[in-house]
Amino acid sequence: METNKFVTTSIILVVTLLLVFLFVVPKFHQSQALNTSLAKKQAQYDGESQYYQLISQTLASLQSKQEALDKVESALPGQDSLAPLLTFFQQQGKTSNVAVTSVAFAQDQPLAIAKTLPSANEKEVKNVKLVVELNGSYQSVKQFLEGVELSSRLIEVTSVSLLPLQTTQTSAQKKQPTYHVVLQVTTHTY
Repeated sequence: METNKFVTTSIILVVTLLLVFLFVVPKFHQSQALNTSLAKKQAQYDGESQYYQLISQTLASLQSKQEALDKVESALPGQDSLAPLLTFFQQQGKTSNVAVTSVAFAQDQPLAIAKTLPSANEKEVKNVKLVVELNGSYQSVKQFLEGVELSSRLIEVTSVSLLPLQTTQTSAQKKQPTYHVVLQVTTHTY
């Protein structure tokens, strides 16, 4: 009987080992593969979570600085339209009591600025040179230039030419002399 116990125990042990190798070991390897896959997915999720968190922080930072961005946008408008600039010169002329007689492109400026629109990828700053002619007293011209200087748009006055206008005045009329002023200005757009 003793040999029967030994044989039976041996057979049970062999069958148990066979069952372990047939059923448990593949499940163990499958479990390890799933754990590895889960760790990779968790790392990917953590990385994406940090990325999106950084994007949301950047967006919040940009939104908190929206006023400064609006100032930059008004200083460097994104369109090549000169209508707002011409309107600005006219309004500034009215407030300064100066008559703006003409606004034209400078000689070295291409006339087809509206036709040279940049592509969507290309955002470079372009210089637009203008010649502004106006008539008014010295104080009015000074006030006009101060208004241009204080405007939100970047406008550089590169040249000022003052020529006195001949006016016929009687000695009873002591008016301030009137000047014809030619300004060469440069503004920027992108």
